[in-house]
Amino acid sequence: MTDAPIELIEKDDEKGYLNFMAINIYQKAPLPNTFGLGAANENETLAIPQKSIEISFKISGLAKPLADIANGNYINPETGEKIPSSNNNQPNQPKPSTTPALKKGATFTSGNYKYKVTKAATSKKKGSVTLTGLAKKGKSAKKLSVATAAKDKNGAKYTVNAIGTKAFSGAKATSITLNKYIKKIPSSAFKGCKKLSSITFKAKLSKVSKNAFKSCKKTIKVKGTAKKANKKLLKKTSYKKFK
Repeated sequence: MTDAPIELIEKDDEKGYLNFMAINIYQKAPLPNTFGLGAANENETLAIPQKSIEISFKISGLAKPLADIANGNYINPETGEKIPSSNNNQPNQPKPSTTPALKKGATFTSGNYKYKVTKAATSKKKGSVTLTGLAKKGKSAKKLSVATAAKDKNGAKYTVNAIGTKAFSGAKATSITLNKYIKKIPSSAFKGCKKLSSITFKAKLSKVSKNAFKSCKKTIKVKGTAKKANKKLLKKTSYKKFK
């Protein structure tokens, strides 16, 4: 290590800087009191330091400056200008929902319909529901169409893959459309749908309950996928007015 003294230089911003030589042979001539990395003299050669030194720093008083930077209130001491907040360019991140997900068996209403959860939804996967009945506005609607998916009040998504007993009972709709996942018509599903005159299926039916259309009044026109096969199955019920 050089014989040059270690100096602590005070700057205007009150930060300390250590200034010391890292070479154990320094230039002696022609300026014996300087310690620059000049050329070696005739009798000495620049060498790797023979000793080492470890320096530890403890910095305090940063809480307020860091808070000012984060809030956009920090003033650069050299320019006198405010430094923009470190959060200014960050997009607003949605807060994670703290509302618990609906469990299997839970019920909810969305749009025209009431649903029952048959498989709980997760943040990554849809759940599934059965359409169990009509909401107030669903009962008075002139046309009803069941979509393939539904959302609960928390935004969770579900596949609508079935309708329950009395699902459309008492509906005033003249036409009803079922989605491609609904392949079974349970007991009293359309009981008392006195104005129903058109029904559209987007799947080939696999089962229809004998009294699914009990107390209907009008001749019901069958539309959609597998029309002939579905009509044949519907005519096996106690209600015979299908065309």
